[in-house]
Amino acid sequence: MGLLAIDPGKDTGWAWFLEGRLINAGVVDGDEPRGYPAPLGPGDEVIAEKPCYRRSGSGRKSTPDDLVTLGMRLGLVLGTLGFAHVPTRLVLPGEWKGQLPKAVCENRIRQALQRTELDAAHAAAARLGAKGHNLWDAVGLGLYQLRRFG
Repeated sequence: MGLLAIDPGKDTGWAWFLEGRLINAGVVDGDEPRGYPAPLGPGDEVIAEKPCYRRSGSGRKSTPDDLVTLGMRLGLVLGTLGFAHVPTRLVLPGEWKGQLPKAVCENRIRQALQRTELDAAHAAAARLGAKGHNLWDAVGLGLYQLRRFG
């Protein structure tokens, strides 16, 4: 059984778990959904972060336009990649990570991973540079679904 976790955004993070273990992760351009593990089949599932309005602690505010864009990107990913037949769960950010600061959340995600999983995530994040934070949210979301985080 596979699990694809998706954190939608301009740089959309994804994490692929197989039989409960992180296999691979990455980031793709949210407007061009290519590069995800596909195809998903019987027994696989998707978990994705549902865009919601919130003010960030950094003072940056999301706008209704931001939410529309994120929702469209998520719909594009789910629709274009043919995930309509795969059970999909949408969760709010606060549901899976609460109000944790980004650095604390990322550290807890790393601690929840087994050594081989952590190595795979670090290798993928290293290739991404500044976009790597999107990958960690997707990994955390997948761990949450697997009841290994939260």
